[in-house]
Amino acid sequence: MDAKGGICSSLGQRVNVSTAQEPSEEFPKEWLLCLCCFAAVFLALLVLFIVYALVPYPFGPQSLVAERRCGDIPTWGEWNLKEDEDSAIVSAAALNPRNTVPKIIQDLGLKVSPTTVNLRLAEAGLKKRVACRKPLLLELNQSKRLQFAKDHEGWTAIEWERVVFSDESSPTTRWDQRQRVWRSENCR
Repeated sequence: MDAKGGICSSLGQRVNVSTAQEPSEEFPKEWLLCLCCFAAVFLALLVLFIVYALVPYPFGPQSLVAERRCGDIPTWGEWNLKEDEDSAIVSAAALNPRNTVPKIIQDLGLKVSPTTVNLRLAEAGLKKRVACRKPLLLELNQSKRLQFAKDHEGWTAIEWERVVFSDESSPTTRWDQRQRVWRSENCR
């Protein structure tokens, strides 16, 4: 290598040392901008994750509720259900299992949403389930069944083949005739 220049080892060309510049290892400005944005978003998400992990319900109306009771959130009205009102809701459903939620609210004179009543009943282990359908066996029905059995006691298989059994249900005016009752799970 002489005073005027040297040989570039990678290309084997002569380069003027006085004007030669070191190769730059800089990123393009677009890459730096993307990298900064990514770092900012990552840090913001990290801070939110830490805040949510350490503080339960730090933002919004849920921050007012430590025990997740819907009636305590002042979104539908400014009231709180007390323990005696909770027990009154549960006892109203237990005394008359066919009561609907609006009927329970009306009977107790509460200013709560139907969702609150449903949640309180669910906390007590009560859900609205389809009532069991049992035939009504009055003495008249029992005597008619007994008479039918006695009249047809001696029938043969050939005679029973002439009988038409129908599965057709009677027409109804409502789409759902099933009544629902409040009861706990695995209970009839």
